[in-house]
Amino acid sequence: MRKPRRVIVWLVSVVAALALAAPASAAYWQHGPGWLGNGYNDSDCIWYYGQASCSGWSYWYRLQYQDVTSVCCFTYLLGFENNARIRGLWVYDYVEYVDMSPNTVDMSGNLKAHMTWWSGNGVSVLAWANS
Repeated sequence: MRKPRRVIVWLVSVVAALALAAPASAAYWQHGPGWLGNGYNDSDCIWYYGQASCSGWSYWYRLQYQDVTSVCCFTYLLGFENNARIRGLWVYDYVEYVDMSPNTVDMSGNLKAHMTWWSGNGVSVLAWANS
């Protein structure tokens, strides 16, 4: 009588652990839509403190950007960073959408996703990453 009860308790424990672990493995980061320019301080950033928004550490597989403003004349760097380097793609005021992966900029592993103001006007931007 005890053996079936132990098996049931063990099965319920395993199923619960698997159900709870699956969502924890997926991460999501989003900046905005919100202002990003000179003077934006984000303590998650390693490079260019004071002008970037950065995610936490994760194994990101996708980073996206969408234009949410009609303001002219700005340049952002959208990409990934680690303790050794920062790499990305340039986003200009006429770029409407970017979809990239770490492989796009020859990076891999545990990284931070970032959106960094580079020049021009600070504007409202939207960037997000999935792992």
